[in-house]
Amino acid sequence: MRGTRTGTAGAGTTRANAMGTGTGTGAAGAEAAGAEAAGAEATGAEAAGTGATGAAGLRRRAREAGFGAVRAVYRERRDGGAFFVWLLVGLVVALPAAFGARSWWLGLVLSVAVLLPPGLWVLFGPVPGPFGRRWYAVCEGGVVVRSGGRRYAARSWEELGEGGTREVFPEAGARALESALRRGCPVRFALLRQALAVAAVGAWLAAVVAVVVAPWGADLLRGEQPPSAMRDLARVCADGGEHGEAAPYAPQGPHPVALFGDAGLVMLATVGPDRPEPAPDEVQVVACVRASERSSPEPVSVCPYLGGHSLSYYPATHSVDVVEARTGRSLGTFTLRAADAPACPASEIFAEGDSHQERDLSPSDEQFEAALAEYVAGAAE
Repeated sequence: MRGTRTGTAGAGTTRANAMGTGTGTGAAGAEAAGAEAAGAEATGAEAAGTGATGAAGLRRRAREAGFGAVRAVYRERRDGGAFFVWLLVGLVVALPAAFGARSWWLGLVLSVAVLLPPGLWVLFGPVPGPFGRRWYAVCEGGVVVRSGGRRYAARSWEELGEGGTREVFPEAGARALESALRRGCPVRFALLRQALAVAAVGAWLAAVVAVVVAPWGADLLRGEQPPSAMRDLARVCADGGEHGEAAPYAPQGPHPVALFGDAGLVMLATVGPDRPEPAPDEVQVVACVRASERSSPEPVSVCPYLGGHSLSYYPATHSVDVVEARTGRSLGTFTLRAADAPACPASEIFAEGDSHQERDLSPSDEQFEAALAEYVAGAAE
């Protein structure tokens, strides 16, 4: 980047070119070892003498250049094109996952994982190019640019209009800065648009804090809490899992039971027939469907659909482990065989090129409830 700044220095003048290298002229310049050395010395003396960096240094240089009032100070950043590609790909993955799980919590966590890393890279990552990250002071009479620490260049709007814009144009920056450099004059700061963007980001961060960070921090301070939702007990089905604040296994029944299938899905919660479903903090026993195995190569029913499509149901045997929720202590194991042919669904979705689907049967709620009855009513050992 090249810039020109002229100011009075004793009996002579100093002209800074090429971002801080220059030549001395006049009486003061005659005392220097050489024109090039004098210019470099003068530039270093200016930087050391002002002691100002950042916005203060830019404003001082603007006054020295006679550019009048500083309208705004901007910071260069990386180009955001890759960020929007990442955002698009991330949302394609995050939104269906959040909607599929019906969980706002998961949606916020995924949004953080999708937005935060590329956003921070765009805002704070290194800016490519020979100048590094640059700062811009847009003034009434021109632009002052700082790069490489304390190297400054001042360009009037007339100079920028003569083809110098390319040398000072940022890799990426605020729209108002880019518009000012193109037009050759200061532009009004888009306060409303900036306020809306800040409000949107603030609302998103507040939601993340309220839904994700605050409960986690509260749990960390208070310690483990009793389960408030059935899914809180799903971790008991992990190898050696337990929930230290689950209801204790009482000496006498009934013992409320929660049954979990694949991926921690709640399949059933019971305290016995004709009784209301137990609350999560009342559950004493957790049953985990560990595995299923097709028990026959012959389907129990085949459902035909238009276009030669079909759906076959196969009998299957399911293994269930029963454990004490608070301690993870094993209470027993049983198997159930599902062989009753279900009613054919009125419609079914088939992948393109796939005309047939196979599905293993699962025991009914009545079968599970009957098998769990002894654990509900049984006495503690």
